[in-house]
Amino acid sequence: MSLLADIKVQEFLRDNLNTEPALIALKPSPFDGITPAELSQQLKGLQVSSQKLPEFFNNKEIIFPAKISLEQCSSELTAKYKATLVAGGSNMIDLSGGFGIDFYYLGKNYTQATYLDPDTELAEIVKANLISLGEKNRKIISTTAEQHLSTSNEIFDLVFVDPSRRSESNQKVFLWEDLRPDIISLYPELKSKTKILMIKGSPMIDISSCFKTFPDIKEIHIVASGREVKEVLIIIDFLTLTKTPLISCVILDNEEQSVFKYSPEDIKTHATLSNEVFQYIYDPHPVFLKAGVEDSLSQEFDLKKVEKNTHFYTCDVLKLDYPGRIFKITEQSVGSLKNISNSLKTNKLNVLTKNFPIKPEEILKKLKKKSGGNDWLLAFRGNKNTKSYYLCERVK
Repeated sequence: MSLLADIKVQEFLRDNLNTEPALIALKPSPFDGITPAELSQQLKGLQVSSQKLPEFFNNKEIIFPAKISLEQCSSELTAKYKATLVAGGSNMIDLSGGFGIDFYYLGKNYTQATYLDPDTELAEIVKANLISLGEKNRKIISTTAEQHLSTSNEIFDLVFVDPSRRSESNQKVFLWEDLRPDIISLYPELKSKTKILMIKGSPMIDISSCFKTFPDIKEIHIVASGREVKEVLIIIDFLTLTKTPLISCVILDNEEQSVFKYSPEDIKTHATLSNEVFQYIYDPHPVFLKAGVEDSLSQEFDLKKVEKNTHFYTCDVLKLDYPGRIFKITEQSVGSLKNISNSLKTNKLNVLTKNFPIKPEEILKKLKKKSGGNDWLLAFRGNKNTKSYYLCERVK
């Protein structure tokens, strides 16, 4: 493993940063003791980390694991956000360490930090990386959460867990009881061994089901980077009874972040429906749709919904602080694409559909256009369930 951190190996990898890793795997290795497959794996890791993990990328002693661990690990941006959610203390434990990104940033808040993962090779990589990053006093144990908790009497300030969403046969799983470690089975034991439990959930999980599964929830943070929801964080405080849990919709953009706070009651809010579509159409950021608070958001900005089951909102006023995309209508057509087609001057078009029977690809094919350019076509069911097409320019 130490051979991969050699200066000459690192120079070789960075000189080939724009090379396809598969090509490196097919060529003989220029280094004794390092296989082409190992070089390919490191190169892939560097390429992924250049955007996802800049601190790791900039450290030339970092060793990267297999592709699956890189894909599943948090980004530096989301890991740093997690670290802001806990006050810190004397000790914490990560029950499913993986590549150790969350462990590294969360652990900075604690005097002692313990990492668990049953993958021995991965645990060794994480141990070496932490030393390279200056974190030498960390406990790295290759074991399962179940095994460790059954033999340990430690009480923690924080237990963090990011359950694997793959079965033993490497199939994707989604139910809480199918994840590893099984948080449902461990929950009673965790309740007696930690003050705070933080669970990283899949962006696919249903928010309402989280409250039913974990009745002690204090906060849920739905975290997005760019326009993509990356993860759902569940925070449980076993020492404090929470009557009204907090739902935070978080949009991260490099060093900036926007946080919008709601309660479970806000999920029940219904928007005011509009009889017409006004000059501006508002498309809420996916993080609000994930939380189920898009209608509540519309009330905050005094917007009306175009149709009960269509998540577009409208008004005659431009509100640039709205957290989402904003479109200004230049032309509209109800029921037919014909008028829109005659107005298009370029061969490129962006198509966005909601609550609509025709896919964007089919619309582009009918119009004989390619995806892209500056023009936008919004297609959706509006008032009285009519099929409507709106040619727009994107304002935000």
